[in-house]
Amino acid sequence: MARLDDDNITSNELTSFLDKHGFGDREFANLLGVTIQAVRLWKSGQREFNTTNSRLIKMFIKYPKLITEFGRV
Repeated sequence: MARLDDDNITSNELTSFLDKHGFGDREFANLLGVTIQAVRLWKSGQREFNTTNSRLIKMFIKYPKLITEFGRV
């Protein structure tokens, strides 16, 4: 079984996820406890994801129902 951290998330994967689930930059930043600027830099590909956030986002992509459990704001 593949581990969630086998591949880093890409900016395209993040943008697709946010669009599919109707997240704005601010809402997603609040969910992860990061700045809006961090989300925008990730989406533009100007900043790499740290391991923790990459794993969380990959879990949300694979198991979107976790967003509710995690506390969508």
